[in-house]
Amino acid sequence: MQPTTAVNRLDLGMTQVEFDLKMNQKKYIGNQVLPIVVREKPEGSYPRIKLEHLLQTRDTKRAPGGEYPRSEGEWEQDNYTTEEHGHEATLDDRTVKKYGDIIDAEYWETERIIDIVLRQYEIAVADLLFNATTFAGRTAGVSNEWDDHANATPIDDIETNREAIALSSGLEPNALVINSFVARNLMSCAQIIDRLKQQDFQDARLGAITAEMLAISLDIDHVIVAGGITNTANPALARAVSRIWSNEYALLCHVPEDTTNPASPGLGRTVVWGEEGGVDGEQLAILVEEYREEKRRGSTLRARCDRGLKLQYVEAGYLLSNITT
Repeated sequence: MQPTTAVNRLDLGMTQVEFDLKMNQKKYIGNQVLPIVVREKPEGSYPRIKLEHLLQTRDTKRAPGGEYPRSEGEWEQDNYTTEEHGHEATLDDRTVKKYGDIIDAEYWETERIIDIVLRQYEIAVADLLFNATTFAGRTAGVSNEWDDHANATPIDDIETNREAIALSSGLEPNALVINSFVARNLMSCAQIIDRLKQQDFQDARLGAITAEMLAISLDIDHVIVAGGITNTANPALARAVSRIWSNEYALLCHVPEDTTNPASPGLGRTVVWGEEGGVDGEQLAILVEEYREEKRRGSTLRARCDRGLKLQYVEAGYLLSNITT
């Protein structure tokens, strides 16, 4: 195998620190719903115990002189695979010098291609989870859309489907995933405001309600609000801007409580091949490289990672549809 001539640009990779702030502003939330777990190989298998065996009632009574009851957990084989994702930008020497007094072309282009890779990851998570096919038989439409502020009943909608998760997975739902447009509609729903008003320590005025307050009103640990936006049109065409996470859906789910423990049960994980792009805390980190192209008298920057999306227990999620028009 021919070794690569690309140089690992650790100095440019450091721009990820600054870029994370921009990611937070855009509210990319894929890694919050499918927390990252690092593996040493790009694909492999792992054992997991069946949910029904974790929840099964067993006899624990020991008779005098007798033996203790015993049982064995039944394990099943599961698999994961990762795939490489990346994007490149070319930097002509003359162009770099031409604009050197205005911008630092290397850093600007690095941020741009990192954004491309991270946005595509966010789109992949959203396409997987805001998807009635993924949750076949586990999707239900709400009776009144949540932008019908006077008549919407989001608290009832959550309560109606909460038990479906608990009784099929043994996991209590701990998160509601919505986009920022839907979140603002929830903040204006009369049912939400009325419940917040019942709590003397909550400010239920419009503009003062937060995601944390929404979680309190819905009696759930977390309301995860996505705000990523993308342009789906080709560069030569007029912009076609849309939200990465659809207005049509809200996902009630159980996300893993312990993000450091890959065995912590939940909806799923983002599996990263550590050798080809590790993690920056709980955020997906991007490996930045540069290689020289003398025929073009320039350099090429590359941003890449190796990751895969893994649903662990689809029973840990329930998709609500017909949320807004």
